[in-house]
Formats: sequence, C-alpha cells, structure tokens
Amino acid sequence: MLSVSVFSKEANVTYIDIPSVGNTSVLDWSLPSSLILKEGSSFIMPCMTKPSKEIPIVTWYRENSILNATSRVYVLTNRSLAFFPYLASDNGNYSCAVSNSAGFFVSPSISLTAAYLSLAFRKQPLDTNSFLGDNVTLSCDPPDSVPAAEVIWYKDYSPLNVTSNRIRLLGHDLYLYSAKLIDRGIYYCVAINNWSSPSIRTSATAQLTVK
Repeated sequence: MLSVSVFSKEANVTYIDIPSVGNTSVLDWSLPSSLILKEGSSFIMPCMTKPSKEIPIVTWYRENSILNATSRVYVLTNRSLAFFPYLASDNGNYSCAVSNSAGFFVSPSISLTAAYLSLAFRKQPLDTNSFLGDNVTLSCDPPDSVPAAEVIWYKDYSPLNVTSNRIRLLGHDLYLYSAKLIDRGIYYCVAINNWSSPSIRTSATAQLTVK
C-alpha cells in the first residue's frame, strides 16, 4: 500500500513510503503508475530493497536512460531520488534498477507530471440578449489543467447558486431555464486548480439582458 506524507512543512517536502510487500525479489516497488506533483515543491522518491547483508547497487533511469544528477535532482545516501524542487522540466517516466549477487532487477516506470493550469479559456461566456421565459446557455470551457480544474460561476461578482431546478450546470456551461428579470446581470466563470501556481483563472465577463 502506498502512503504519502509531508514530513517537513518548512521545506514542503513530500516523501513516499513503500512498505515491504513480500520476499520474491531484491526490489520492493509498489508505487502507482503515475503521480501529479506541485511544481516548486520538494519531492523524494525511494527505490526500496529487501533487507540484505549485501548492499545493492541502485541506478535511477529517466526515459530508459541513466539519470544524470544535478545540484537540484540527485540520489540521496539512502538511494532515494530527490527533487529540490520539482519542476515541470522534470516531467517524465522514471524507474530504478537494483543489482547485487542475486541479479539485476528493474522497477516498473512511474510517470511524474507537474500540475498546471493554462492561461487561455477554450470557450468563454458571451453577451446575450434574451426574452422573458427563454432558456439561456452561457458557455465556459476552462483552460487545459492537470488535474482537471473546478469551475465556479459568478453573477455580479458573487458566487452563483447552480443547484436549483432553474439554474444549473450542463458540463461547465451555465443553463438558465425560463429567464426572469432577476437573471439580468454580469456573468463569468472561474477555473480553479489548487495544485498549480497560479491556481485561478478568470474568464471574460458577459452581460445577460432579459427583456
């Protein structure tokens, strides 16, 4: 089982701890196939081995090539791979290899990706003229985001309740059933990804007129 914990708030370091899962090989590996990380945070990824009197040789790979250590990305004395800090340029597939007298063992690869929230909305709300009783749709397609961004709608610069039977979301679009005069106002949508920095993007505003 994989557990993730922050062991230093000051350094904002994330450490992945891998418990022992058996005695079938020298290598202990139970990481997921992919992880999303906050860019700028510090990250430590271990290459765990079974207890042994013989100290194994550990080699880290990125995209199936031996990883070249830098002052920012390097192997610790406990054979863990450290990123101080993790950057988007580090995105890729990583694996570790362990060798000793018992043989040579290579872990499955793990894909690391830095979270991000792009700048441009793929679709934004437009000024709309409607009549009383019309059904109105205001469009919003948030920017590319990893992980997916949450979308919140605002009316007249306050969060909009979209859980009523008359006003609700269709995907990320805002749907107003049977427009009323009280629906007139300024609308916009906000994309939020708390894993990225910046974490918020705001669409253009749209004026809804009801006659």
